[in-house]
Amino acid sequence: MDQGWAAVVAAIAAGVFGITGALCGIVVGRRQAADQATVEHGHWLREQRLQAYTDLLAAWDETVHEMGRFQDG
Repeated sequence: MDQGWAAVVAAIAAGVFGITGALCGIVVGRRQAADQATVEHGHWLREQRLQAYTDLLAAWDETVHEMGRFQDG
C-alpha cells in the first residue's frame, strides 16, 4: 500500500510541477513579447522624431535662404 501512495504522490507532484512550469513559460513568453513591442515602438518613435527634426532643419534652411534673398533686394 505504501508504494501505491508513493506513486500517487509522485504523479500529483509531477502534475503540479508540470502545470506550474507551463504557466511560468506563458508568463515569461508574454513579457518578452511585450518588451519587444516596447522596443519596436521606441525605434518607431525615434524615427518619427528624426524625420520631424530633419523637416525642421530643411524649413529653417529655406527660411534663412529666403531672408537672405529678401535682404539682398
